[in-house]
Amino acid sequence: MTKEIWKDEKKPIGFFGKNRDKQYRNWDQEYGEGKWRIVWLLADGRILNFDDIFELYVESYEKYFKEHSDEALKIVQGYSYTYDKTPISFEEAFNPYALLDKPDIPNQFHHVAINIALAQRLGLKFKGLEPLQVRDGKADQSKENWPEGWQWGPGHIPVCDQSLIPMVELEGWWNEGSIEDLYQKAKTLQVQRV
Repeated sequence: MTKEIWKDEKKPIGFFGKNRDKQYRNWDQEYGEGKWRIVWLLADGRILNFDDIFELYVESYEKYFKEHSDEALKIVQGYSYTYDKTPISFEEAFNPYALLDKPDIPNQFHHVAINIALAQRLGLKFKGLEPLQVRDGKADQSKENWPEGWQWGPGHIPVCDQSLIPMVELEGWWNEGSIEDLYQKAKTLQVQRV
């Protein structure tokens, strides 16, 4: 029996946005279905899968809201949970896989990290009647027209450990040192070699 070996093919692979499904199809054609994967290669050499990188999201939000308890209380007292782009149920709002890698739907999971950090890690109870959208608005709009929760998006919240961010050149819509900065700069394509 031969052992699977995963080799870094492209790093960083950056932000996909609306092109994710097309990019996945291209990799299926180039490398074969099931012969490639996305991992996150941290500056300290650790390779993370989705569950691991999601945990860093939760830890980062937990740390941020511990340090900004007034903002945490504003969210839980005023809203029933948070969501990103696609409206979801309360149960889905706590499931990191609810909107991950679904065809024709952008990956959405930072809101789940927020909900888990607030409710499960910090023990706060959501009391509002309506959910809060946590998403940046369009670049050509003034921030007054952006969703109410834009400032808590992963591109604005510092990652819990800055030393984990790889030293690579990659520009995007996010702030340097943010959770999104780590996510995008560490995102690596690996290809299976036997």
